Amino acid sequence: MKLPVNRAAVLVLTLASTAPLKTVSAQEQPQAQKTVGANEETSTSMPELADVIPLSAELTVRQAALVSEMEDRLDPSEVEDGYERVQAEVDRLAERFERLRTSEDYKQNEFVELSDALRQERESFEETSQRVREAIRRLADFREDWVAEEKRWNEWRDVLIQEKGLDQLGSTFEKVHATIDDALGLVVRNWTRC
Repeated sequence: MKLPVNRAAVLVLTLASTAPLKTVSAQEQPQAQKTVGANEETSTSMPELADVIPLSAELTVRQAALVSEMEDRLDPSEVEDGYERVQAEVDRLAERFERLRTSEDYKQNEFVELSDALRQERESFEETSQRVREAIRRLADFREDWVAEEKRWNEWRDVLIQEKGLDQLGSTFEKVHATIDDALGLVVRNWTRC
């Protein structure tokens, strides 16, 4: 008994099994993520029909890399703890300063020590703030890349399905848009945690 074979399924499996996979180390992921997005953003040319499915597979790989990147994100509780620690130390230093200011038997070196301690707390505050700024910038870059990706795939869908009548690509575009929606959702969820 012969089973009916869906030609699109055979094509997807053939392309997926022959497509070269590039593994990206954890250190290269943020750069690879940004580079891929930047290159694709500037290139809005129409893909060849045979390239649509491999490009959708690449998008899935990029989304998986994004998930991995988000796992290594800045922990908001660490940031809060850091800011709270700095605030507590600054409060303690302010009390110490007030005691020294009203004391009649202070020594000049006590003010110098207080100034040094305050400088250290400022540096700690700046380090934490810098980490937060970098995390926010990285999320903004990811969002920008995925929004550009969504625009690009919408343009392709409009041409390939609506203008050229290639309705059999509909499920591919649905999966692509689900992948993009998942990626954007992940970015937004992580954005609210910063």
